[in-house]
Amino acid sequence: MADIIQPDLVKCGGILEMKKIAAMAEAEYVMVAPHNPLGPVGSAATLHLSACVPNFQIQEMVRASNKRVPWRTDLIFGATVNQPKNGRLALPPGPGLGIDLDETVAEAHPYRRKPIGRDFWRQPHFLFD
Repeated sequence: MADIIQPDLVKCGGILEMKKIAAMAEAEYVMVAPHNPLGPVGSAATLHLSACVPNFQIQEMVRASNKRVPWRTDLIFGATVNQPKNGRLALPPGPGLGIDLDETVAEAHPYRRKPIGRDFWRQPHFLFD
């Protein structure tokens, strides 16, 4: 049995699927601390989910100023989803997820699948600042 689970909204199937996972956890008195390593769009979606599940405990986030991905903060216009104020993250205002994607930035940095294996974790981009 677990006291806390850490599902990843982006990898588990999206907002609805993670809400179902949180509901199953709640039935067993298990708290949810969403895993959130993937940037501002995933952060916005995870924040909205976290705000509506009763067994939410804490939000994991990627620092807004990340040296490995310097364009991360440019991906969305105006929203500050990864910038806590007084130890808290605010829900982005506006319709949908409350963010506007900068498609030019997204197109300039297409997804590239990287193999995961023993040497993957030794690559320079996994070293700490």
